[in-house]
Amino acid sequence: MPTIIPKELVIFKSYLSDVIKNTNSFKIQTYSNLYADSYKCMRLFYENWFPKIRQYSDAQIGEQLFKLEFRVGNEKDFVRYNIYALLKSFDRINTNIVDIYNSNRSNSDLIAEISFFEKIIWDTLYFIQFANAYMSKSSTRLSLYVRKYIDSKESYEASLMLLKQTIIQNVVGDYAIRPLSVFLIRQAIELRLKNAIGIDTILDNKGRTVKIGAEHFLHIYKYIIKYHSDEIEFPVKISILEKILEWSQYFIHAGLIPYFWQIEWAHYSISPLFEWGSHGNTRSAYGSIKIKQSLYDNIQNIIKEHLRRKKVNKFKRIFRILFRNRDQEILNYTIRELPQPESLIT
Repeated sequence: MPTIIPKELVIFKSYLSDVIKNTNSFKIQTYSNLYADSYKCMRLFYENWFPKIRQYSDAQIGEQLFKLEFRVGNEKDFVRYNIYALLKSFDRINTNIVDIYNSNRSNSDLIAEISFFEKIIWDTLYFIQFANAYMSKSSTRLSLYVRKYIDSKESYEASLMLLKQTIIQNVVGDYAIRPLSVFLIRQAIELRLKNAIGIDTILDNKGRTVKIGAEHFLHIYKYIIKYHSDEIEFPVKISILEKILEWSQYFIHAGLIPYFWQIEWAHYSISPLFEWGSHGNTRSAYGSIKIKQSLYDNIQNIIKEHLRRKKVNKFKRIFRILFRNRDQEILNYTIRELPQPESLIT
């Protein structure tokens, strides 16, 4: 059984830290050997804790990873799915590093990936301690601590750094920079859902912007996929998007920092939404979502029917859904279409 603080990961993290300070010290063979040792070490933890090895699909991991908390009753599943996800994240990041090196891309690209990997290794060392304490039914005292929250001052200073594009290491605010990607993940999902069906802005009858969150759009997509599945191609399971949105709330509203491999998994899970796609001779950066013309032309009536079925009280008041082209009355809504929705209309 590997030790609680595995020396393989400690050595690997130390090497990555040295490379970050001195790019010229990176040697692909040394890196590959240390990575292999670290991966094998983590695999041993998994095999010792869960002897009945199961293979999980990416969708199965996504369904579990973003809904589980470490609390009484689900500790074993929390450890199981996180360590499995961690191994997959290790593999993806290692592939990125090797590809960057072999393609002779800039040192900045290489260091960015290595720096992220170093953060994941640090999180891993922290995670392994209490995971081992639970799996071995011991009261192991943590010998390595990683702070998993940010305070209001850090959030404020991080926002200034982003605004002025002056990210400075080891000052107040630096600790919050990476986790801020969680907020952008949530925003990316919300904008993608809204824009794919052509919605630009939503105003009430007094011209004020109405906030309609991603959760409401997910209800609309659920309805479309259930009743019009032959007219839409949607590349990510709605249930996984729901869980990622809920998972993001812990950081956005409570300042709790997820494990960095969870953030990597969130990016990986939603990436199909942002892949290029094609239909016939048409290729689009938004083409991963395909909507048939018949569905798109009828989207207003579909939204109307969805609202009638769901009886969503927040939608009861009169407001306008602003598109940018033509007006059509639906219930109490005036709908104008975007010139180009963020989807392929087929």
